[in-house]
Amino acid sequence: MGFVAAIESGFRQYFKFSGRASRSEFWYWVLFMVSTGILLKMLDKSIFDAPVMGITLYPISDSFAWLTLFPFLALTWRRVHDTGRSGWWVGSGFLWFVFTVIFAIIMAIFIPWAIKAGIVVNEGNAEAFKAFFKAAPFVMTGVNIIWVIILFVFCCIDTKEGDNKYGEDPKYSQGAVVFD
Repeated sequence: MGFVAAIESGFRQYFKFSGRASRSEFWYWVLFMVSTGILLKMLDKSIFDAPVMGITLYPISDSFAWLTLFPFLALTWRRVHDTGRSGWWVGSGFLWFVFTVIFAIIMAIFIPWAIKAGIVVNEGNAEAFKAFFKAAPFVMTGVNIIWVIILFVFCCIDTKEGDNKYGEDPKYSQGAVVFD
């Protein structure tokens, strides 16, 4: 699949999480997102570089990022299907990310409450409490990094030749060999 066809396919299959996507379709979409994102960020910087209440806003590039989020997730899901794996490899990482954010919010609320409530009463208890909450973000970040590496490898793997339970082979489905 060529560059333009991959972009058209990405937008045409905006919310399609079933089926398969070839390696070329996925990586051309990534190239499109990164290159367009950089150009839009440069445009944003030239137009909106003045901070508003201490925050610099980039509405054009941020809108593009949100606009292409679902096609990217759907395409990644289909790309993982193309290697013969469940799309939940993609979904599980996002569930873990949501869990990480919820955990951080709860801990931001719980730690001050626990100190006020006297749960942390002695020095030994306080040290164990602090150690746990210092280590938790590193463990969660480590899991997220491992997940990203696994997905990167899955997206680099060649198409699993022939039809699989997720659909027909996108590389050979038209009867002709397409170099991916």
